[in-house]
Amino acid sequence: MLSLIDPLIFGKIIYDYATQPGNHTEQELVRGVLFWLGVAVSIALLARVAQAFQDYVTRLVVQKFGMQIFNDGLKQTLRLSFQEFEEQRSGETLSVLQKVRSNTQIFINSFINILFSSFIGIGF
Repeated sequence: MLSLIDPLIFGKIIYDYATQPGNHTEQELVRGVLFWLGVAVSIALLARVAQAFQDYVTRLVVQKFGMQIFNDGLKQTLRLSFQEFEEQRSGETLSVLQKVRSNTQIFINSFINILFSSFIGIGF
């Protein structure tokens, strides 16, 4: 969201300083442009930090939720009687549990990205 502010800043630089240079002295032009470029760099850094934080939180949530689903599936498997468990191959059961966990992680990642994009789109 912060990266969407950059075009506004560059528009202000172009409109105020590039198209109307006669309204300011040379020192005011340089100082003003450097100030707005500094603001643009600061906002870009904040956008990167916010994106990294969002990625970290998303990975943390996905990892915890995926592990919880895996553990629940493993508990259910261990509750089976020996005869039912013997009919299924244990490696096959573990493979199914791991596939469910990875599919759930993919789903949660996609859901969070779509939800975040939707909120940003609605906000603008």
